[in-house]
Amino acid sequence: MKLSRIVANNPSELMVLLPTLESGDYELEILTQSTGGGSFLKQARTIVLDHILTVV
Repeated sequence: MKLSRIVANNPSELMVLLPTLESGDYELEILTQSTGGGSFLKQARTIVLDHILTVV
């Protein structure tokens, strides 16, 4: 599922609005080309959040 809207996209903060989700556990994956140092990778990489997100 893709996010609905990016609210903030800063080096130390990513805030997004998600569509309504059914109850359950979710894993958040972020696809980025940023290196964190102001330059970009040639190929995108996936970062997975260390915590499970739970919707009740």
